[in-house]
Amino acid sequence: PYTTLFRSGRRERSPMNRNAIADIIKTMYDIERKLDDLFKHQAKKFGISYSEFLIFYSFTLEDIPKTAQHLAEENFLSKQTASSALLRMKKKGWIQDTPGNDKREKLISMTKTGRAFRHQTTDRLLHIDATVMNKIGLDEIRHTLALYQHYVDLMAEEYKQLPQQTDLSDESSLR
Repeated sequence: PYTTLFRSGRRERSPMNRNAIADIIKTMYDIERKLDDLFKHQAKKFGISYSEFLIFYSFTLEDIPKTAQHLAEENFLSKQTASSALLRMKKKGWIQDTPGNDKREKLISMTKTGRAFRHQTTDRLLHIDATVMNKIGLDEIRHTLALYQHYVDLMAEEYKQLPQQTDLSDESSLR
């Protein structure tokens, strides 16, 4: 799909046609789906749900107490899905909650049992991430992420230009 973007190693600056744009978007979705599928497969191998996997991985990346709302938002989970996963994890003795700054807020942290399970599961995946990143090279990864962030930032700017509501009764606007 990238042949329409790159020729002889140079970036093409001319406007892309609809097919080229569609190919790029499909490729981005495919990459995200493959990564998601890898995580789902690992969760299954570990004998945990996908949402539990994401929460464990969240603590692998940063082992600090977090609110349920933070864990839900960080992992793109609904409040209900996150709450269900946290309840299961609490019943298994993997997490505990303690009062937070606000009386209504509870901070969730890993128990010793949870850390031991995490060490055997999602912590090992962090080592795989490091191995893969070293194979690619940190500079190339940082550059790729910077480009992707730039893409998202530009998309956000363009989206702001869209009108609040489209008049769908005017069929000419749909062409």
